Amino acid sequence: MNKIGRRERKLHADSTQRDVLFFRERERERIVNVEKTDRLRALRMAKEAAERETAEREATEKAALPKRVRKRAH
Repeated sequence: MNKIGRRERKLHADSTQRDVLFFRERERERIVNVEKTDRLRALRMAKEAAERETAEREATEKAALPKRVRKRAH
């Protein structure tokens, strides 16, 4: 093989290696974003569940109060 052929093979190998590194980095970033989205979704769902539980508890407590006390609470 002559010098030009070896040079072309080396350039192609370098280019292929850069492509592989680029796609690995892009996949890593995608995974990080998916994990972040999942974490934020879980936090939001936990917050909504806590708010729902609080609202239910307050509604139950309000319903348990006598009507006379309920009117004064407003």
